[in-house]
Amino acid sequence: MEYLKKIPPNIYLIFSLIFITIAIAVLFLGEFIFAILSLVFGLVSLIAWTFFGLFEETKNK
Repeated sequence: MEYLKKIPPNIYLIFSLIFITIAIAVLFLGEFIFAILSLVFGLVSLIAWTFFGLFEETKNK
């Protein structure tokens, strides 16, 4: 779990936006399985961004 804290929260936000956008695009193409998988990855990334963003230690240096 320690290696997940080393990744900046902005990366999680970028990946979540990319995956959710891909899910919407694939949904219009009619590939529902790939859209659902991409949406799940996007939501997991968004939850990780929220969790690590809220509880990130502030650096006052």
